[in-house]
Amino acid sequence: MVDALYPTLLDNHKFIRKELTIVLEKYLGLKADRIDAKRTGNKIKDTFLKLCLNGFTGIADSDVTWLYSPEHLLALRVYGQLIQLRVMEELSEIGIQVISNNTDGTTSIVPIDKLKDYHRINKDLEKEFDIIWEYAVIDKIAYKNVNNYHCIVSKKYMLDEQLNEVDVKEYRDVKRKGFFKHGNEVPLGDSVNEQVIAKALDLYYSEGISIDESIRNPEKYGFHIYDYCKSNKIAKVYKVYHDGKVVQNLNRYYFAKDGAFLLKLKTGKTNYEHVNVGEGVRLFNVFKELPWEDYNINYNHYTKKARDIIDSINEKKRQLSLFDGY
Repeated sequence: MVDALYPTLLDNHKFIRKELTIVLEKYLGLKADRIDAKRTGNKIKDTFLKLCLNGFTGIADSDVTWLYSPEHLLALRVYGQLIQLRVMEELSEIGIQVISNNTDGTTSIVPIDKLKDYHRINKDLEKEFDIIWEYAVIDKIAYKNVNNYHCIVSKKYMLDEQLNEVDVKEYRDVKRKGFFKHGNEVPLGDSVNEQVIAKALDLYYSEGISIDESIRNPEKYGFHIYDYCKSNKIAKVYKVYHDGKVVQNLNRYYFAKDGAFLLKLKTGKTNYEHVNVGEGVRLFNVFKELPWEDYNINYNHYTKKARDIIDSINEKKRQLSLFDGY
């Protein structure tokens, strides 16, 4: 992947209105600070500055801010994507299979006998576009799509001018994206519903622990009752009912064996609608600590959802294997 793609392109090509040059100078100062934090292993500072840097392009693309630079931001994004298209094209031409591509990186299956060519192509593009590549060796990846995957990284490195590996870091790191994220990895404001599924998937792909084993043994694996909860905010045009009683429109709940249906009734209508079709829930708007068996959790709900994700990943793997050798 490209190290700080958008900040680098902003630095190289000044994709912003000329009168905002002073702002860009301050921005690039943050970029330098972030690179230093990354190199020295200051993860908190690195993450904070990464968010600041990434947020800048979104702000400059908003027509309600004084930084608004639509033509420049369009050029920035198109330029970045053209770099990635070049990478995919050149790798494909020498027989390297590209698995996925996103804004700043490409995931590929690189045979050992093509590794030097792989490095050479990327180094040439690095010079052509004045960028810096970072490389990661992935031992295992469970891949749903470019926005949802779980991978185990064993090494990261960069290349010098002679294509030698430098800044090598060998360690086991798990990278989670999309519905695999849990805990502090989930961005502020994003959904944290049914975190037990993400945690169970993590244990399954990282340690080989079965879905049923982890989800049905919360104490053993350090799960909290909140990990089984989800929230649902229903529009004010509905009245919401649970166990025959009107309840608030925003509710936290978990799926329970003895749970009642959560229903909604739209103003002017007579037919009730299920919020969770065929599944009963216990409301949990007010925390109450109980022995695990007293929560009476419907574990089947959670194991089925987790297995459905695994099955969809396995099906994608099976479909891709049909093209092996072509």
